[in-house]
Amino acid sequence: MGTRDCEPWRTVRDCIAGRRAADDEVMQAVGVLTSRLEGLRRAHPALAGVGFSPHVESLVQAGAVAVS
Repeated sequence: MGTRDCEPWRTVRDCIAGRRAADDEVMQAVGVLTSRLEGLRRAHPALAGVGFSPHVESLVQAGAVAVS
């Protein structure tokens, strides 16, 4: 696993920790992580109940509002 594979979660982590603003890069990272989680849920039904923390969920919702 290369450095690039870790960047989305680090970007989101830094936003949640207050080290960076919730900018376009953070929203893109949230999108990547959402896509990965959906893929894992489809591939492994036992993970159907796995989700993001409330902090990440608020970023997901903010991203959905910004897109619509």
